[in-house]
Amino acid sequence: MDNLSPAEQKIVNFIYEKPEIVVLILNHHNYNISMDTATLSQINELVFKAIYIDNNIDFAKDFDSAIANDGHLGFV
Repeated sequence: MDNLSPAEQKIVNFIYEKPEIVVLILNHHNYNISMDTATLSQINELVFKAIYIDNNIDFAKDFDSAIANDGHLGFV
């Protein structure tokens, strides 16, 4: 992913650092993906789909909260 904005780079970095947390958030918002078989590319694709294509505000809020709280989620 070339030429990412600072916000997009922050998203990609969090996915790389804490993919298991991201998968939990995705599944919580009905984006079915298994941590056992997921690749970072698949996780990236679903996250950007949820945010930019689906405009899933609830997902974005939970994802932003996870980043702000270093991966500590209130709903897990």
